[in-house]
Amino acid sequence: MEALPGKLETNPYDYEAYTEWIRLLSQVGDIDSVRGAMERMHTVLAIPSDLWTMWIEKELNEAADADNAGFKTADSVKQIVHVFELATAEYLSLDMWQRYIDYARLQASDSEYRAAAEAAFESANFYLDTLQKAYAATCAHYSQSQAIWKPAERSARARGRIVRGRGYTKADKRPAADVH
Repeated sequence: MEALPGKLETNPYDYEAYTEWIRLLSQVGDIDSVRGAMERMHTVLAIPSDLWTMWIEKELNEAADADNAGFKTADSVKQIVHVFELATAEYLSLDMWQRYIDYARLQASDSEYRAAAEAAFESANFYLDTLQKAYAATCAHYSQSQAIWKPAERSARARGRIVRGRGYTKADKRPAADVH
């Protein structure tokens, strides 16, 4: 394991060395080591979806320690949101977007978590905002995007809101054209 960082110094584009190093760090290292390695890889290479999932799981597990105290702090929530934002920007993955939506829903559904989430997302409407972003990112995925836009539509309808941008109009409940 000690040889891998040196190997990456010599060749910073060695995909196999990065993935091996990160997997090893994930098994034995602390979260800060995993974060550092993932951020470093992200600056030079695409990260495979299984490593994004592993990183998110590590962040969620870190937040879940100490009686879920991490879900109640804006810094912890901000870190988890940061990883979701990086992952969803890198790949069009409906599974990753669904995980992000589920996380935002969890944060919105618990009054103990909600204040930290509002601070981290910088929005009181963070759940609906996440649904809107997911819809905008996945709407062209015709065969599976309904898994994203149907909950977005239900949420918008329940709130009686017009979703701006790529979203739903209150009048017809169908996807609306971009409204800016």
